[in-house]
Amino acid sequence: MNELIQKQIEETCQLISTAVLFGSFSKDSERSRLIFKDLLNSSSRVVKLVNNSCTFTLMAATGGEHLEKEVEEAKEKDLTKASILDAAGSEVTG
Repeated sequence: MNELIQKQIEETCQLISTAVLFGSFSKDSERSRLIFKDLLNSSSRVVKLVNNSCTFTLMAATGGEHLEKEVEEAKEKDLTKASILDAAGSEVTG
């Protein structure tokens, strides 16, 4: 069992291509108004936080498209593998 887990970890590490981006915005700028408009459609909790702020920073991270593709394919065939892959991606970007 340990060998199987180790093998899956090694395969997953080869799929990961981490990318991170962030940006800080003044709430009064035109760019921020466009972002804020999109936020209104996605999360009322985020909107409340931004409403009470002068500036805000948005951050995003991904384990990469190869990992995401592998997770989606595994969901169809092997939910255990999909869960392991997803957990690994979350750990790397979390």
